[in-house]
Amino acid sequence: MNNSISAMGFSREAIEGVCVQVVEDISGSMDVEKAFTAFERHFGVSMHDMDTSRHVGIVLVDGLCGKEEKLIDQIGDLTMVNFIGGLAGDNLKFRETYVYADGKSYTNAAVLALVQPLLPFMCLKTQSFLPMSKRLVATSANEASREVISFDGKPAAQAYAEALGVSLGDGSKHFINFRRTSFCSNFTC
Repeated sequence: MNNSISAMGFSREAIEGVCVQVVEDISGSMDVEKAFTAFERHFGVSMHDMDTSRHVGIVLVDGLCGKEEKLIDQIGDLTMVNFIGGLAGDNLKFRETYVYADGKSYTNAAVLALVQPLLPFMCLKTQSFLPMSKRLVATSANEASREVISFDGKPAAQAYAEALGVSLGDGSKHFINFRRTSFCSNFTC
C-alpha cells in the first residue's frame, strides 16, 4: 500500500494472551534472546517447548535495516512457533521507515509479538511477486548491502529491462509487480 499505515487489532474475546517486545539495534547487536526471555516469563513456558498450535508470533521490521533474514534466522533457532509479518516501507524512497509499539516509533528495530489466540488459527504463506518468464542469474552482488550488481554478466538494470522487454529508463517502473492475494483465518473472515 502507498501513503498508508497498516494496523492490526484483535478483540479481547479472540486473544488469551499477548506479549510485545521491541528488538532495537538490529543492524548491530540484535538481541532476540532478551525478547524471548520476556515471552517465556509472560507465558510461563520455554520457547522451545511452546505449543505451536496455541501460539503465533508476529514480526514487524524496519524495512531499511537489511537484517530481516538474520532476524528470522535467529527466531527460527530459538523456537518452532510460526512468526508472520512484514517490513515497513516508504514507497521505495529508501530513506526512512518506522515500526511502532506501545505508542513509540522505532527505526533500526523490530517489533515482536507473541500471541495466544483463543480461537483455532492457521498461517498461510503468500508471495507478493509474480515470476518473470526469463530467469536471471546474479553474477555479481554486494551481499552486505543486498545489492545485485549484475545479472548474467550484464549490469543489473540493463539485464532486468531486457528481460522485461522495456527500455532501461522504464525498467524501474516495473521493479515490483504485486499480485493481490486475500485470505482469511479463523479469527475473522
